[in-house]
Amino acid sequence: MNIRELKIKSNTIAYCHIPKDKSNYKAGIVFLSGYMSNMNGNKAKYIQEKCIESGREFLKFDYSGHGQSSGLFEKGTIGSWLYESVFIIKNITKGPQIIVGSSMGGWIALLLAKKIPHKVSAIIGIATAPDFPKKLWDDKLSAKEKNSINETGKIILKSEYNQNGYIFTKNLFKDAKKHMILGKKHQINCPVRLLQGMKDTSVSKETPLEISNSILSKDIEIIYIKNGDHRLSNPHNKSLIWREVIRLNL
Repeated sequence: MNIRELKIKSNTIAYCHIPKDKSNYKAGIVFLSGYMSNMNGNKAKYIQEKCIESGREFLKFDYSGHGQSSGLFEKGTIGSWLYESVFIIKNITKGPQIIVGSSMGGWIALLLAKKIPHKVSAIIGIATAPDFPKKLWDDKLSAKEKNSINETGKIILKSEYNQNGYIFTKNLFKDAKKHMILGKKHQINCPVRLLQGMKDTSVSKETPLEISNSILSKDIEIIYIKNGDHRLSNPHNKSLIWREVIRLNL
């Protein structure tokens, strides 16, 4: 994998870009990973291989504080990772893109459709997790944990996806309020496909419906996967993701 670097503000962002190879497809593919994840995950690798096979443009990258990019994770916010996503997509890709976003990446994909609509031809959300800091604060954190965040500036919570736990900072919770999706109406008009596992313990099965009610696009499809978990990374699930890419015919 040919990893390159792009300077964005004070950080160096690691990315992998595969140019279009004489295919007839209009749109390339951008993969956005999730919170505390990186571009070397199974889904990103699978989609990269499919893009190489079909001659499609492909881009994946690590947000600052993630993977091979520089920066401290604890300094990152939804706003800073959104800024990096806008910058790298505008400066690296050619033409419109289908944004494939996993978990937090799905949230950022929706925000990109507002920020740079001319670059977003469609969105495929995988266990899309908009507004997750608010949901965490409102529904899961105890009063003691909230006080700890306010006093120390962060908290580390146990996670089945990371043996060291997930870090959540006070600044993340504060900044997330500026980028809320749910419960409002957003000018997002591109096709949206939302894949949701019914056994996902991180994102509720009601979330795709909430997303659908919060954006103006009339071309929205929700696909529930009965035995799917949060990651949706087994071979069958990955093939479903690529099936939706092909069905969009962009």
